[in-house]
Order: sequence, then C-alpha cells, then structure tokens
Amino acid sequence: MTGITKVALSTLALAVLAPYGWDRYLALSEIVANRPGSYTPIDTFKGHDIKFRDVRGFRNCEDVLLDEGLGLAILSCDEGRDKWNTVMGTFQADGSVENGRLWLYDYVETDVIQPLAFKNFPNEHDFHPLGLELDKTTSTLYVASHAQSGSCIEVFQLEVMSKSLTHVRTIQHPLIHAPNSIESAGDGKIYVTNDHMFRARVSPIMSKIETFSGA
Repeated sequence: MTGITKVALSTLALAVLAPYGWDRYLALSEIVANRPGSYTPIDTFKGHDIKFRDVRGFRNCEDVLLDEGLGLAILSCDEGRDKWNTVMGTFQADGSVENGRLWLYDYVETDVIQPLAFKNFPNEHDFHPLGLELDKTTSTLYVASHAQSGSCIEVFQLEVMSKSLTHVRTIQHPLIHAPNSIESAGDGKIYVTNDHMFRARVSPIMSKIETFSGA
C-alpha cells in the first residue's frame, strides 16, 4: 500500500468518524457543564419535608401521572428494582425479588398514599412497572412491565372510588421488547418506546455499547 493510499484511507476514515466524534463531544460537554455542584444553589421554599419514607414498598418510583382536577397522582414504583433491573442489567432471579406496585396519592384531601388493589391480574406476582399512561376518556391505564417472564404492556381499568385496578389484557410483541414510555392515541391505540434496542438480559455487551455510545 502506497503512502498516498494510506493518506487517502486515513482521510476517508476521519471524514466518516468526525461527525460522530463531534456529536459525542457535544454530549459529553453538556454532561460536564451540568454536573452536580456546577449550579448556583437557589432555594425559594420556606420549608420542605420527605413524605412516606417509611411506607413499605414505596421506593424506586419510575413514573407518575397527575390528575390536577381530582388532586390525585398515580405512581409506578418497584421495590424489587435493586435486584431486577432490565435497563441496568441487574438480574437476581432467585425468588427474593419483590414485586412492584402502583400507588394512589390523594395530595389534596387526605395527603395519604396507598397501593392500588389488583383485580383478576394473573401476573401480579411478576410485576415490575415502569412507564404509565392513562386514557382519561375510558379510565384505561397502560403500564410497561419488565416482568421476569418477559416484558409487556399491562392494561387495566382504573376505578378511583374503590382504589383498584381491574386487569383487562396483556400486550406482548417482539417489537415491544424493552417498553418504557407509553402515549395513548385514543380508541385503544398506543405508542410505545423501547429503552434499548439491545437488551442487557440478552446481550449485555451490546447493551452497554448502545448506552455509552448514545446510539
């Protein structure tokens, strides 16, 4: 290989990689610029406290839905995420993984939080919720669950008065392999995003490459 050919190939490789490298540089620059401690502390609250810190099972909350008209919040929390985390690649499937719950928080009237009761839910003991979406016109609640038996979308009928969820169906599809965020389009239609193309459970190396490359 001649010197000219080597230079040409090097130039071509640089031209191909430069845009990607520049994008990674910009992303990393943002991370460094916005690192903890880089902001000027601003606290305009007269006081604050941490609620429900001692409520068993109320931890590792991923998503929340607010109904400001009713003064209610629905939270998706998974006590077992420390042992079973399909996004970060933590898999301790030895029977000791706690199941997740959905919580109803009445922040206006009672300031009380309590788990929503499941009705006719066959996967209650393998439930690891992440993203939530509520179709208010039909009170249909969609929940992304990274169950040990396979990720899926669980569909419930929300009953606020009885503080319960009646299971309607489970949606599983090869294209919904790592569901995260859900958006309702009405009439039973939803949009779903996957948090990864490569799942840590299937290909941990490719999953990490995808995460750190920003692909």
